This record gives sequence, structure tokens and C-alpha cells, in this order.
Amino acid sequence: MDKKTRKLLLAYISKTANQAEIAQAKAWIAQSAANELAYIHLYQAFHHKLSQQHRIIDEDAAFYRFASERKSSKNRFIKPALQLAASLTLFFAIGLYFYQNSNRAKPKTAYVQLQTAKGQKNKMALPDGTLVYLNASSTLKYDTSFNSTNRTVYLEGEAYFDIAKSTKDLPFIVDAEGYVVRDIGTVFRVKSFKNEKKEFAVLSGAISVENATLKLKKVMLNKNESLKIDAVSKPKAVKSQEKELRIERHPLEEIPVENAYEEWLSGTLSFDNTNFIELSKRLEREFNVEIVADPVLNTYTYSGAFKKMHNVYEVLNIIKQTTPINIVTNRKIIHIKKSTDY
Repeated sequence: MDKKTRKLLLAYISKTANQAEIAQAKAWIAQSAANELAYIHLYQAFHHKLSQQHRIIDEDAAFYRFASERKSSKNRFIKPALQLAASLTLFFAIGLYFYQNSNRAKPKTAYVQLQTAKGQKNKMALPDGTLVYLNASSTLKYDTSFNSTNRTVYLEGEAYFDIAKSTKDLPFIVDAEGYVVRDIGTVFRVKSFKNEKKEFAVLSGAISVENATLKLKKVMLNKNESLKIDAVSKPKAVKSQEKELRIERHPLEEIPVENAYEEWLSGTLSFDNTNFIELSKRLEREFNVEIVADPVLNTYTYSGAFKKMHNVYEVLNIIKQTTPINIVTNRKIIHIKKSTDY
């Protein structure tokens, strides 16, 4: 071992090496078993001296300690006892090497994050060519290794996905607050707002949906099928986090993918057996308003579509024709109460 290599290894052992030196040291160690054994001797000498003197090790002393313990290179054969010792040393060397590296602070994963505010929608292309239509008040993120080692995205909110074919056979996965959606087809929608029902719908191809935490086994959805999942606390749950799943499966109206996108982006609001509170939350996101609704209105459900509504009052006035409600605006907050006039 030359002086330059010795200094490089000592810098690596004492954790004073920069990134380039760390890479050089690791490469040298990996070249041969002899290099790995030399490294571990130096590592042991460093820490033995450190434990004795409680200060930074003297590099020269550490090196000569190691050198004095080496067997002459002229002898090409090792006696059985020394061979066993060398094997044991190599075994512990590997363990120490991996222990040292496993305890190093791992760099934090860097993410790319895309967000939409209330009343805002956005269309974007991911690095693999997948098109994403992100609904209002939603967040989509993925790490910087996306399309290199994985195609996993994390969703809070609602989005349509038009999946591009992977050139590396990487599956496309959506993690929606623990619900794992695996793409087996082309086009699907995921709705995953906090404290609301989760919704999954397939316009083309197929997907699978599962949740290990809630013990939801893989559910398959094919073209023009939708799935609604409501996780509610069990009435007599032993653990406060214990949930039961209420699952609804419905057929979808067959709509060409292009039309579905156009309608959705243009402001068409579609509802399928949606209660009044859920409808109110959707209107809040869509029109960037705040709605306080009377809980008794939750017995009313709605199915249908509102096309090209310009503001929230157009929608509420249509609802008022069939639902006994009073609408009062106070300081930009819309209060909706059940009317007694019906």
C-alpha cells in the first residue's frame, strides 16, 4: 500500500473524505480480497488507537502498526492456522464494512411536486410521457429516479392518468394515501382526498387496487368500472385505528376518453349517488369557495352532471329546484340550510 492510498483510506475511515475520495476508497477496497483485508487492518488499528488515547489517531502509527502485523509477501503460502485467522478477519471485515456504511446518513430522496389550488386544473406530461390531468386542490409528486428505476407517483386529491408505455418494463403505480393502484391498461381516474371516500374508475384497460394497512386484497377493475371505498371506524373497535371498508362497485357510462377529458377540464361536474356533504366539498374545490352545509341535508343524494357552470351559484340554484335549501352568503362563506318552506 503506498502512502497516497494509506491517506485516502484513513480519510475514509475518519469520515473526513469528500465524495470523490469516498468513491475512490470504495473502488480500491472492492478491487480484491487482499485490499479489503488491508483496509480492515487499518480500520482496526485506527479505532484501537482511538479507544486508547481518546483522540485523533496518528496516521503514521496506525499504518506502521498495520505494516508490522503483515506477513512477508515473499511467502506465497499461508499456514492453516493463519489461513483460518485470515478468513475470520475477512468475515469480520465484511461485517464492519457494511456496518460502517449502513450507519452513514443516507441522503434524503428528492421529489418533484406538482400542485393545483382551489378552482384550478392542470394538464401535464410526466418524464415517461404519461399524461396527467390534475384536478383542483390536488398534489402529485414523484422522486427524481422516476422512469429510471421506478414509475411510482404519490397522489393527494384527484387526477386522470393516461399511461405511456414503458420502454424499461417499469410498472406504473399510484400511491393514494396507502391505496396502491397498479396500471394494467391505459386510462384511469383516482380520487383520494383526505377524510373522503376513495374513488377509482377505469376508462380504458384495467387496474388493480389494494391497501395492505386496511387489509384490502387486490381488487381488479376493468374498462367502464368504478370502485368507491369508504374506510370508517368500527363501532366497537379495540384499537382506535381499526377500520372497516365499505366498498361499492358501479358500472361507468361508456364515454370516449377524449370527451371525458374535455368535459372534465371544461368544468363539467358529474355525480353518482353523491350525498350533499360530498357534493359541497367538490363545489368548494371547483369554485374556490367555502361552504358550510347543514348536516341534515346529507340524506339527499345526487346523480347526474352539471355542464359548463360558470360559478357555484348556478349549481346551487339548480339543486334548489329539487332540494329544500336556503342559501345565505356571509363574509364570503356560503351557508346552506334546510328550508321549511317545502
